[in-house]
Amino acid sequence: EANSDGGAVAVHREWLGRMRAVLGGEDEDVTGTLLELATEGSRIPVEMDCLRLLQIEIDARNWTAKAKKLVPSLRLAAWE
Repeated sequence: EANSDGGAVAVHREWLGRMRAVLGGEDEDVTGTLLELATEGSRIPVEMDCLRLLQIEIDARNWTAKAKKLVPSLRLAAWE
């Protein structure tokens, strides 16, 4: 059983590294990739607070995209 727990932890670490790479990258349109990571992360049998934070990030990006479409004249630097 320790072996399976170690495997789950290794999968978690690899997933976390990919998530950090996507969030730290220069590409602005990563919402699809983030959604894939969130789906994959929900299947990892390890408690992950960072998964909740990832969902908050996805929600914030979706809200920002909708706000930009509704109020195009308010393209604030903070949104870019």
